[in-house]
Amino acid sequence: MRSVALPLVALMLLDGCALMLTDPPPPNYRELASFDCDASYAPAIVDTTLALAFAVGAVALATHRDDVDETGLPVTSSIIGISIWSAVYGLSAGLGYHNASACRDARADQGPR
Repeated sequence: MRSVALPLVALMLLDGCALMLTDPPPPNYRELASFDCDASYAPAIVDTTLALAFAVGAVALATHRDDVDETGLPVTSSIIGISIWSAVYGLSAGLGYHNASACRDARADQGPR
């Protein structure tokens, strides 16, 4: 379990790339001559990958036969913690996909100027 702890902590420090790195178009983009927003799906894809990785980790722990892991913590606590991180990344990914899609739609709606 210790060999997994460092990469797991490193992944947690990346929390929500899409949550922090994507901006939707401004609500009044139709009145603006130009605007800036993020149309890239890359942060959302990273968050989706991390959400799936944490979900797989939670399932792997759920199949763990011991009641206590190597650190002495109950396995149930670890499963809950990892599941929460999976949910955070999943929500961040959803927001990232939404923001990128809204940005692309707004740019298409605005057309060339």
